[in-house]
Amino acid sequence: MSNHCLRFLGFLVTASMLVGCGSTTTEPGPVVTVTGDVAVKVGQSIQLSASTANGTDSAYSWSSSKEAVATVDDSGVVTGVAEGTAVITATGADTGASGSWGVHVYVEGGAARVVVSGDVTVKVGETITLKAQTIGGTDTSYT
Repeated sequence: MSNHCLRFLGFLVTASMLVGCGSTTTEPGPVVTVTGDVAVKVGQSIQLSASTANGTDSAYSWSSSKEAVATVDDSGVVTGVAEGTAVITATGADTGASGSWGVHVYVEGGAARVVVSGDVTVKVGETITLKAQTIGGTDTSYT
């Protein structure tokens, strides 16, 4: 092999190494967000919704952490079964990503109380928005 060919070959190897050493950016993965009311009365139902950021899901599967407290159907309709709190999770059919939402189930009567709910996970450095609702009373604002 001639000296010119060896230098050219060396140039190609060096150039390909430089191209391979460039910085890599990682695209954020899909994130499912669940939204809706935070409380439901025993025997009544509320509708939750799910959406996917950084991906696309054609449908969601829904589950409840406590079926004895709240059930959820294939459309995200949550029905209160007994007093307590359950975490409702939606999982994207295409991305496999999931998001969760806390729901408080209450019975009529008793002392007024404030129920706070929202996404049950938060990543370091990120923020989430929580939702508050007063049960058995009236509040004009929350702090």
